[in-house]
Amino acid sequence: MKKARPTLGAICKKHGITRNTLAAWQSEGVDIYSDTAMAARASVKHGAAHGEDMKTARLRKLRAEASAAELKVAELEKTMISIAEVSQAFTAASAAVRAGIMRLCADLPIQLEGLSAAKMQSIIRDHCTRILRELSDEKSEPWK
Repeated sequence: MKKARPTLGAICKKHGITRNTLAAWQSEGVDIYSDTAMAARASVKHGAAHGEDMKTARLRKLRAEASAAELKVAELEKTMISIAEVSQAFTAASAAVRAGIMRLCADLPIQLEGLSAAKMQSIIRDHCTRILRELSDEKSEPWK
């Protein structure tokens, strides 16, 4: 007695493929009732990276999608920021430091003229402390 052939749905389920894929493989000449032929076709590189089989490629894709979703959630929860935001913050901080130093260059010579070294040091320290305090204050101009 001849063994009954499996249904197309059963073949798809067994090999983890869709009916469209099965039809495409059949049109390529693959014997869809042969496990050996199906396994050989499944192992053919078809958009998969580095010769991985289709199941591995699907798993890699799912993991990538999950990672992307996790990153999106972290960004929405404000537990992560983009590189562009970090770059923008550093640019703003650098601009504030530059402006503070340039202010020192303009303000200090007049204030320090004729003073003792100790008094000069005190005035310079006060100005530097003010600049650093501005940078550390989240409400200051660079961080808005």
